[in-house]
Amino acid sequence: MPEAKRILVISDTHLSEAAWRGALSVAGPIDMAFHLGDNVSDARKMERELAKTGTPLYCVKGNCDFSGAEDEQLVTVCGWRLWLTHGHKFGVKYGLGRLFYAAREREADAALFGHTHQPCEEYMEGCLLLNPGSAARPRGVHPTFALLEVSRDGIRSRIVAMD
Repeated sequence: MPEAKRILVISDTHLSEAAWRGALSVAGPIDMAFHLGDNVSDARKMERELAKTGTPLYCVKGNCDFSGAEDEQLVTVCGWRLWLTHGHKFGVKYGLGRLFYAAREREADAALFGHTHQPCEEYMEGCLLLNPGSAARPRGVHPTFALLEVSRDGIRSRIVAMD
């Protein structure tokens, strides 16, 4: 039986090294990390930092990225299918319906997205739709990221606000 995995989910760091370093510091020990775009160059720096501890990072590109990553990825963790996308191609600023149906087409248990700079944690027909917000340019009071705990029993999510 696989043990639980603790995953840092971050998005929209927009060239702020302080943002992703701050999230890593606040998050504590993690088993992997997901960067959901804007900017892939941040994800690559973060990946080099995490490589020192053998922690893998998966990333997708956002609307401010032109290369360096795929548009989306499906990552299976403890038997659960997690779909990573930035969200801009699914109109997430106008609603989550297109994102939800795209997740269903991919047979994903969770859709992890960014783009809006606003944290969101919602379920639609059992599918988790999670936006960690922005670690660098929040549209709210505090920069945010998310933590996932994924085990054979399920997926638990939590939005974390940084001061």
